[in-house]
Amino acid sequence: MSIPLPNLDDRRFDDLVEELRTLIPRYVSEWTDHNLSDSGITLMELLVWLTEMTLYRLNQIPTEHYLKFLKLIGESEKEPGKAVESLWKPYRAITAADFERLAIEANPGKVARARCLFNRNLEHTTKDETGHISIIIVPDTDVIDVKPVPGSDLKGEILNYLLPRRLITTRVHVVEPTYLDISIPFQVTAKENIDQTLLEERVRQRLRVFLHPISGGIDGNGWPFGRDVVISEIYRLIEETPGVDYTAEARLIPSAQFIYLYFNTIEFEQSLPPGAYVEAEDGCTRFPIAGPVGGGDIDNVTVKGFKQGDRVKVSHLDDPYHRQWLIVESVSADNWKELRFNSFQVPKTFPAGSIISTEDGNIISTITHDIPPNQEVEKLEITGFQEGEIIGIKEADGTVVMGNIKLTGVERCTDKVFLEENWLPWYI
Repeated sequence: MSIPLPNLDDRRFDDLVEELRTLIPRYVSEWTDHNLSDSGITLMELLVWLTEMTLYRLNQIPTEHYLKFLKLIGESEKEPGKAVESLWKPYRAITAADFERLAIEANPGKVARARCLFNRNLEHTTKDETGHISIIIVPDTDVIDVKPVPGSDLKGEILNYLLPRRLITTRVHVVEPTYLDISIPFQVTAKENIDQTLLEERVRQRLRVFLHPISGGIDGNGWPFGRDVVISEIYRLIEETPGVDYTAEARLIPSAQFIYLYFNTIEFEQSLPPGAYVEAEDGCTRFPIAGPVGGGDIDNVTVKGFKQGDRVKVSHLDDPYHRQWLIVESVSADNWKELRFNSFQVPKTFPAGSIISTEDGNIISTITHDIPPNQEVEKLEITGFQEGEIIGIKEADGTVVMGNIKLTGVERCTDKVFLEENWLPWYI
């Protein structure tokens, strides 16, 4: 629907003539003959005729103006149809949906999905940063067993497309997704006359498609960013695979530490705010709480520790200024306390009890063994939480919500994977 144009002056010929007739006695009192035969009336009607034409033009947009408008929006006057079409197309990026649509529009042949996160600078930190916007890009690909990661050229192309469309002072970052590797050990029994080996491969292929960032999810349009993976959906997918008689077992083993902490039932008056964490009594172990915890009686919480891709530092027990920076390659599938890295060496012994923490300091623990000097090291074991340990639950600012809680059990979470808003799962 076009914008209605205002009528700047709706007076017509008769209206103007009548208006002038009423003004004659005021300005020329001796003029008494107002008939059409009077030469003065004839001259007045001639001027009114010219005025009416001027008023008509006042309410029109001349062709020359249309041509000037086309030039202002950078379109050719030879193709006005395309110019009008471009005016209907949204240009400015204001909302998250605008940024996501324009990111795909920058190169629709190469970009499969885009996710916009406000107040996030994922190029340098995971913390909130006001005025920053991160656009996560999933490139299109036909290869299902390779993680879709955008190259620097594609990210640069999208960034250059978004910069002139953003609001002034907005800082835009185009980044790749954070993939969390998930292995899913399972045991299935095949129906009669079904090859067991082929059936297991069929199940693995279905799991790979279901968790895929482009073809995965319930609707097949890609696994949603930040949507948790739960074991019940995995069981259902396996059971619906043609040839499966029944599923004996299935577990989720992510390359991250998601841990159940059990204790005697306690009552919370209200739900825990975002950023709450669990801390050991000695302060040497701290893990954030994964997922919401509502008010009422509870006897366990789930915490999240180190994960694949984390940049961590190991600080020497006796010399905290002596530290080693590392990138977590994976978390052991057999032992949740074991972190794996690319091989590294330290110049002097790091004794057991040295602190290991993430770059932002949200996750803290200690190593259980010495790191010998000048030797290749590929894995470290951390203390984590222990059964019988005394813990406290605190808000993000350190306010104690509940203290002096004794752990009655510590167990790896294998029925749910908690994904953050910029994470996607990857089946391995």
